[in-house]
Amino acid sequence: MKQIKKLVTLLTALVLCLVPLFGNTMTVNAAGNTYYIKYVEDIQQWRFLPNPWSEGGYHRELYYMQLDLKDGDVIVVDDKDTANTITLEVNVNLSSLYVNTASISNITAKSIENCYIIENGKSIINAPVKNAYVYDQALGQFNSDVENLEVIASKGDVLHATVGSNGGVKHLKAYSSKLHYEFYDFAPGALSIVNGELKSTAGTYSAAPSAPVVSPAPAAPSTPAAPSGEYDDVPKTADVRFNPLWLMALAAACFAGSYALKKKD
Repeated sequence: MKQIKKLVTLLTALVLCLVPLFGNTMTVNAAGNTYYIKYVEDIQQWRFLPNPWSEGGYHRELYYMQLDLKDGDVIVVDDKDTANTITLEVNVNLSSLYVNTASISNITAKSIENCYIIENGKSIINAPVKNAYVYDQALGQFNSDVENLEVIASKGDVLHATVGSNGGVKHLKAYSSKLHYEFYDFAPGALSIVNGELKSTAGTYSAAPSAPVVSPAPAAPSTPAAPSGEYDDVPKTADVRFNPLWLMALAAACFAGSYALKKKD
């Protein structure tokens, strides 16, 4: 009976030692995977690779991406060199979506945490969006509600983006190095920005928020999501790395537990 109690005690110590280790592993998995989608001219099809893209990589059919996608994943659609449209429907909640397409991309998801339409990208977004960023001369049409929308001139001092929404927009902020405007509570279908100029009808939005608004963190330089570097100026998913100190702590704690049991003998 004493031997059984000792065994249970030792196993309990081992489990407690392993909790931080597996907790860290789950954090890494929760960060989500990144899928890079691009049009491959040689076969005239849209294909994907796990990020980053490689021209010489094994480009797989989008069907297989659909099988692997899960909530919290990231999608990059980059095809600024061709005029090929894409209609993409994913039945998950995306952590981030990056779009830079020469022709219109039509993208549907359950929801999107952060949506970036970059440079000259053109996209129709069919999903509720928490934070949307439309850059430079991009064109964005949002067909569901947007919580925070930022229209940004990252190159030059003039706003050029064109943005519309069939849903409501809780908070709009548009800015360049010389211009800034900010409005709130756009009625469904009311938001209209043409070449950087707000065209919404007076009375369909407010100059002050009806409730406190929490703005997302500003975009900051980061490691590019693609070799081309178009994504340097937008925030990326945090890179959570395994800490080797957990192994040292694990070994020390388990050794201490074993030594304590021997002393009791």
